[in-house]
Amino acid sequence: MNATRIQSGPAGLAHMPPDTPALEVRDLTLTYPGGFKLDIAHFAVSKGAVMGIIGPNGAGKSTLMAVMMGLERNYSGTILRNGVPLSPRPSRGDSRWGSRKASWRLSRDSRRCMSAVFQSPLLLDDTVAGNLLTALSFKGIRGSAAHRETDKWLTYFGIPQLARHRARLLSGGEAQRVSLARAFAGSPELIFLDEPFSALDPPTRSALIGDLAEILTQTSITALLVTHSLDEMVMLCGQAAVMINGQIRQVGTPEEILSHPGSQETASLVGMENLYEAEYHSGAKTFTLCSKQIPWPVLPASVSAQAPTVSATPGPTILAGFRPENALLLSPGQTLPWPGTSFSGMIKRITPGTSGYRLTISGELDMIVECGRHDYLQQRWLTDQSVQVAVPHHGWHVINTRD
Repeated sequence: MNATRIQSGPAGLAHMPPDTPALEVRDLTLTYPGGFKLDIAHFAVSKGAVMGIIGPNGAGKSTLMAVMMGLERNYSGTILRNGVPLSPRPSRGDSRWGSRKASWRLSRDSRRCMSAVFQSPLLLDDTVAGNLLTALSFKGIRGSAAHRETDKWLTYFGIPQLARHRARLLSGGEAQRVSLARAFAGSPELIFLDEPFSALDPPTRSALIGDLAEILTQTSITALLVTHSLDEMVMLCGQAAVMINGQIRQVGTPEEILSHPGSQETASLVGMENLYEAEYHSGAKTFTLCSKQIPWPVLPASVSAQAPTVSATPGPTILAGFRPENALLLSPGQTLPWPGTSFSGMIKRITPGTSGYRLTISGELDMIVECGRHDYLQQRWLTDQSVQVAVPHHGWHVINTRD
C-alpha cells in the first residue's frame, strides 16, 4: 500500500473532551429465550483505539457488537457514543414514542458515522467503484469528492485496478479488500470488524491483516474487532477484552492477556497449556511445584495479580503455569542460561507448529514446549529422548484460585 499518511479523523469530535470514550457500555443485559444472557457491567473503547473482543464460540461477542451497532435493540442498559446515550427504538404503540423520537433520530444519524465489515463481504451487484460510491452517498458524500475518496481507498487497499470490475467476479480476498475499502471510505468515526478474515486462505489473510494494521495505525480511526484469532488480536489491537459466557472477564493489552490471564478459563482460551496446582508460601513469597520452590513472578505494573493475602505456610492452592513458547528445551545436565527452574522428562511426541515444532513431554510434569525451527534443526530432538524443560522465573504466571 502507499506509504503516504492517510488523512482522516472525524472533525465532529473536536469539541468532545479528550477522555470521552468513542464507545461505552454500561449495565448492559440481554437475555435470549434459550437462556443465554449477555451481562456487561462496563466496557469502553477509547477514541482512536483498536479494541479486540476475543472469546470462544457462543461467548456473545457478535451479539455485543450487534447491540453496539444498533442492530439488536431488545436490551436494557446504556450505550454511549462520544458520551451521548443512544436508546433502543420504541414501538409506535409505546407511550414514550414522542419523547424518544429525537433520541432515535440521533441514533440513526450516528450510524452514518460508522461502518462495518463482516465475515462475508456483502457487496452490491455493481462495480467495485460503484460499491464505494453508493456507501459514500449514504454518508452525504457525492460527486467529485466521492470519486476522489473512492480512488484513495481503493489505492490504500491495493486494488485500484479493480475499480471497474464487477463485484460478483472477484476472488474472496479481493472482495474482502473492497468491503474494507468501502467501510473506510468517508473516514467514519467508528468501524466494526466482525471476524473479517475467517473465510480467507492463510496467505491472503496474512497479507490483508498486514495492510489493515498499517492503515489503522495511519488513520487513527476507532475500531472494534471481534475475532477467535490470537494472531489477529496481537497484530491489530492495542487493547483487548476476553469474553466468556456473555461476560467481559479481562481487559488489557494483548501481551497482558496472553502472558497474565486472570482466570483458568482465560488461560485455556489464550493457549497457556501448561497449568498446574501449586502451593503458595506467603512468608518466602514463593510457590512449590514438584518439590521445587519457585519465586513469585514479578508482574508488569499494569497487571493486577497480587499474591494471596494469607499467613499459613504452606499456603493455599494456586494455579501456576507457563506458555509453551516461554520454556527452553535442554539436554540433561545442561546449565540454564538464566535464573529459572527445570523439570526432567522424556519427549513423547513431536508435531509441526505454527513457526516450529510442538513437543509433548512426560516426566515430573506433563508439558507442551514449542521449539523454533532453527533450534529444532540444531538439536534434532527425537521421541523417547530424555530432556529437561527450563522455565525462567519471569516466565511463570499464577492465578489465585480464591479470586
